[in-house]
Amino acid sequence: MKKMVFLIGILFLVGCSSNNDRSPKDIYSSIERSVQLPAFIEMDEEYLTDYYNLDFSRIEDFVYVQNEDSLKVDTIIIIETKDRDYVDFVKITLNNILEQMRAETQSYSPENYNIIKKSEVVVSGNLVYLVMSKDYDQIVKIIN
Repeated sequence: MKKMVFLIGILFLVGCSSNNDRSPKDIYSSIERSVQLPAFIEMDEEYLTDYYNLDFSRIEDFVYVQNEDSLKVDTIIIIETKDRDYVDFVKITLNNILEQMRAETQSYSPENYNIIKKSEVVVSGNLVYLVMSKDYDQIVKIIN
């Protein structure tokens, strides 16, 4: 009986583990397997440092991909920080990206604006993410 209770407890813990147990790259791999994504280009550490002033000594891992067609807004950014203290800075940075994209698309591209307006920056532990996609709900479900 004790073994059964122990096994049920272990299964419960495994089933309730958060996505913070998966790296951004693991999460993105799950997204790629489940969602028909457009052709993306990967943005590297240098890009994030130069354009958004992110300190990579405080980032554990990340994925930043955007549509290779510059007229489309599809973007997935998943950043895992090394410490909780850096989460707010990353959240502000991703919110700035989101607001800039909203401002840019509102007047010239209603289709892209409709994709962006339902997007939001989400924090889950040390994980901060931003998804801009027509498949937003499906991608966020995979992340969560």
